[in-house]
Amino acid sequence: MKNKLLLIFSIVFSIGFCSNIFAQTDYFWRDNAANGNWDGSANGGHWWSNSAQNTPGFGNIKFNNTHESTMNNNVTNLNTHAIYFLTGSSARTISGNAIQLYDNNSSDPVIKNETSNNQTINIDIKGDGDATDPLLLEAHSGDFIFKKINNNGSPIWVNSDNGKTIKFTDVISGSGAFVNRNNTYSKFSASNTFTGNFYINEGEVWVEENCTFNNSITFDLGSSSRMGDVAKLLITDLNGGTTLSNNIVVNDGNTDTRYLGGINTSNTNTFSGNISLNRYVNIESTQLNGTVEFSGVISGSHGIDKIGVGTVIFSGNNTYTGLNTLKAGKLIVNSGGNLGDDADVTIQSGATLELNTNVTVDDLNINSGGTLTLASGVTLTVNGVLALGTDINLGSGNIVVNGLISSASSSGYIIAEGSGTLKQNVGTSAVEFPVGTSSSYMPIEINTSSGSADFEVRMIGNSYANSASYLDNNWLITSSASQTIDMKFTWPSSEEGTSFPTGNMNLHKDGTALNYNVSKSGTGPYFASYSGVSCCSQFSPGGNPPVPVELTYFDVTPKEKQNLLTWETASELNNHFFEVQRSINGSDFTSIDVVYGNGTTQEISNYSFSDYDIGPYQMSYFYRLMQVDYDGTYSYSPIVVANRKIRTNTHLSANPNPISNEWSLNLSNGFNGDLFVEIFTQEGINIFHEKCQFEEGILILENFDLPDGMFYAKVFIGEQVVVTKVVKK
Repeated sequence: MKNKLLLIFSIVFSIGFCSNIFAQTDYFWRDNAANGNWDGSANGGHWWSNSAQNTPGFGNIKFNNTHESTMNNNVTNLNTHAIYFLTGSSARTISGNAIQLYDNNSSDPVIKNETSNNQTINIDIKGDGDATDPLLLEAHSGDFIFKKINNNGSPIWVNSDNGKTIKFTDVISGSGAFVNRNNTYSKFSASNTFTGNFYINEGEVWVEENCTFNNSITFDLGSSSRMGDVAKLLITDLNGGTTLSNNIVVNDGNTDTRYLGGINTSNTNTFSGNISLNRYVNIESTQLNGTVEFSGVISGSHGIDKIGVGTVIFSGNNTYTGLNTLKAGKLIVNSGGNLGDDADVTIQSGATLELNTNVTVDDLNINSGGTLTLASGVTLTVNGVLALGTDINLGSGNIVVNGLISSASSSGYIIAEGSGTLKQNVGTSAVEFPVGTSSSYMPIEINTSSGSADFEVRMIGNSYANSASYLDNNWLITSSASQTIDMKFTWPSSEEGTSFPTGNMNLHKDGTALNYNVSKSGTGPYFASYSGVSCCSQFSPGGNPPVPVELTYFDVTPKEKQNLLTWETASELNNHFFEVQRSINGSDFTSIDVVYGNGTTQEISNYSFSDYDIGPYQMSYFYRLMQVDYDGTYSYSPIVVANRKIRTNTHLSANPNPISNEWSLNLSNGFNGDLFVEIFTQEGINIFHEKCQFEEGILILENFDLPDGMFYAKVFIGEQVVVTKVVKK
């Protein structure tokens, strides 16, 4: 009997003990409480739990009415499990003594807002110290504002089903972690000291003005087990000036699920910690005049997407290897910064990449509407492909392409009209330099005759004295080695000077015309190719092509037994020989000898020839030179005349000379009668042959208009022929 009573007692005790431990006691705030004090012992109790209670106990503190929106926890050492703001609760502000929350019946401690009204908790909250039991802060239908929280070694989990905000205005302390979950917007504005890591599994974390975190904390952005959940870490000091120095790990996730950046309307917010990329991350600056700087090292095998209309600055020695995609706003790389370790870059329409330091990338793709700017003296090196969907204005910056350039056109080329250059390595295969000015696309192709060297190209305005015969802008080419090169120039008609050749043309190098005779091709734009040019310098196609022989003078002097011919050339191009030709009537010429030329030379050359084969009769002899090139091309010199002594003292003259529209031929012997008169050009072309009447040796020629130039008049007096030179200006 004694044993049976003991067993019954044990069972009853156990049932009572268990019900005391696991029971969930609810404490409802009464709608007739005398005031907002939580300790209502002076007023008959302000809480209801099956009966009026003076203070809430361990269990669930619940608000489900609108009575007393301003409250004071004047209960000392209150320990409880949960605080609920149910759907019927008004917005409340609770101040007073601290509360410590505990786990109950494997149920985690929680503060939950189920009403659409916002709740302000201005009391210190403390966790139960169990690292396996998180302290849950849940803003399901309305927002929360919390003051101090000591997690006491317990992790803090924040939840929200509808993107609600939980704001922490004071210090969070303790050794537990912080976990942002379920699309919650968590905002921090104090110098937090807790030492557990910060996990942003989903939702947004806003770091506001003057907010800091213990340097030992690492922010984990996103969860690899929740690939589709969007996770954001933003510095939201609107006036700028806030720095987050903690390291950040960007975890794996789906496309467009990981975000870092800032929301500020002026100045700069800064991420100074290192960032490890296990997934592409969106780097955003959401405000037009706001700037977000990343001064730590960004590493990993993934890349970044720059989004938002504001500015992002990279000043860290980044080592990541993934693609940089600039989708909006501006990305600036300052001194000490880069765009990863030889990573690819794409600049989309509306986005700008500004380089204030030397940067090396692999492929660079600039879409139509994208912008690349280079600070003075900065060099961008592209080891892969530079794809041009729009213009790049070098200004005083430089681009080195070690790979190739693609997609260049009149709507996408490199404007190189400042001191900056485009540099590429050139060998025996032609390499295009797609350069030009802000108004003209003027690409040039270069190849060497042998070997290879680095070439730099930019445009320069034409300052030649005879610039109207050339292009308005020239190509300035430099090379790392002395080379003989071939070049193909392309230009629009708008670049041609007012006297630019319509046919064949020369090539200008540093203000000096070279010996080229090249035709331009195309219908606009035009192009012309030149081979075997000594590099390097300032080049411009144009100017008249050189004549094979530039004849300075050609003359003949009658001697006692010979006619002495002398002539001089200022330059020669492919000059094989001169054929000396003679005539006794100025029209019919025969070859009498050959004098060989000097091939090609820029030096002055002097020649002479003596004609001893002259008859016994006194008469006039006509001479000309036929200059012949190596390819058989030939041209004639002007005609010169050797007047041997005639039988009488008769001579012929023109008056006036130079002549006008009315002039005369005068014979010194005063002859009256008809004589044959001929007038012919320097080239020997007879333009007048008639019998004319002389009166007292004068033949008046009225309305006999000659073009400007030099001519010869010849009068036949029996067997005698007299000749004079006639000039018309």
